[in-house]
Parts: sequence; C-alpha cells; structure tokens
Amino acid sequence: TALSPAQTELARPAPELGFGGVDLPATAQQGEPLRVAARWLAFAPPAHDYTARWTLSGPAEFSAPADLAPASPPTTWPGGSWVLGRAALPLPPDLPPGRYAIGLQLLTGADEPIGEPIPVGEVEITGRARAFEPPPMAVELATTFGGQIKLWGYDLARTRHSITLIAQWGAITRPALDYKIFLHLLGADGLPVAQTDVMPRNYTYPTSHWLPGEVISDTLTLDLTGAPPGDYTLALGWYDPADPLQRLPAFAAD
Repeated sequence: TALSPAQTELARPAPELGFGGVDLPATAQQGEPLRVAARWLAFAPPAHDYTARWTLSGPAEFSAPADLAPASPPTTWPGGSWVLGRAALPLPPDLPPGRYAIGLQLLTGADEPIGEPIPVGEVEITGRARAFEPPPMAVELATTFGGQIKLWGYDLARTRHSITLIAQWGAITRPALDYKIFLHLLGADGLPVAQTDVMPRNYTYPTSHWLPGEVISDTLTLDLTGAPPGDYTLALGWYDPADPLQRLPAFAAD
C-alpha cells in the first residue's frame, strides 16, 4: 500500500479505497464511447462491490454508471492490491459538443452514493457532420422499415464485375438497435447469387448513433464474380444481428 514517490496522497472515495487518478483522451466524439482508465488502491478488502458514476458537466449534463474494473468485483480485491479499471462510457449521439468537466462518485451495491463527487479532468466532445435533407437521387421510394428507418431512394451504378448502390437512409426515430443491412442479388429461383451484409458506412456509423430526421448516405457494393448472365432482382432490407431472421418489416410509401 505504499505510494509512489510522485504521489504523496490519494483521494479516498470510500474508507478502504484510494483513487490514484484517471487516464482520459483529450477528445471524444458524439455517440462514441469515452474510454477511461482509473487507478485504484485497496487499503483493505472492500466492503461493497462498488460501482462508479461518471458525470460530464458542460454544455449539457450526462452521467453513466460503470464497474470499477469489469469482471473484477471489488469485494474480491485483497488488501494492498492495486487495480487498473478500464471503462467505455457510451456518449449519447446528441450530446452537445463542447468542453466538459468529468467527475467520479462511488456507489454501493444498493446504488447509494458514497461521499462527494471527485473532479478528475476535462474532455472536449466533438460534433459529427450531419445532413437532414435528402439529396437528389435517381430513384425515389420513401420506403420504411419497422417504423424506424426510411429509404428515401437510391442511385445505382453497374460495371461488368460489380453493382454499386448508393442508398439515402433517413432516421424516422432514433433506431433501437445497431441493425445490419442486407443487399441480395436474387436469381429466378429467389435464391441469392451475390450478397453483402454490413452496418452503415462499412461499420463506421451504426444506426444507434443516428438522430431523428437525419439523412445518411451509404454506399453498398455487390461483387458479380461468378454470377452467370441473366435477369436478377435486387432485394434490400434490415435485420437484428443477434437474430438474423428477425427482419424489420418493410412498407412502401403508400
């Protein structure tokens, strides 16, 4: 339990726990996890499986609970142990950009706060470029999926070896899950000859990050290698990755 020469004292958020500081990124983006790494010292075996409440205060207020060290309950820490606890705090996609002060407070297993919040640092939350008006497109549809996502329409390009579809999605509401898109090239028997399954913008912009009314341009490509000449149908839809057969029901504009 000896402190390093560079550290003469620790904050004591609980009688048996010392807090030795936290590593924070300088910036984080709306909707992305804020990754923190907190240093803990157990002067004695902790009496509770404490959790942490992280609070961001700035242009808005936001708080998120997190384990002190995932998969390592504090009541299993022996006295004298030093623990580095990492957490990923899910920032809301509509959290206003700006400078935020970060505070930390311990909670008991019954979610009762212990002591006062500890100021631990600052972070700059950056915004994301968003569009809220659909651009011109070759084919207009206004199809909806599960009352959450709209397909305003698309543009289609074809080469000898590929099909590229540029879809213009709209968020009717903030989608409940991180859904996946499927794009199938169906033969006369209704079976896919080529397909792609992917999250929007090649996994970089999941649907849980979308804001109501937002328009998202997304490029999907099908490889036609091995597809024999013939007439085909393109089929497009959404599903829950945890249950691929659970597709969002699609409705035409009427």
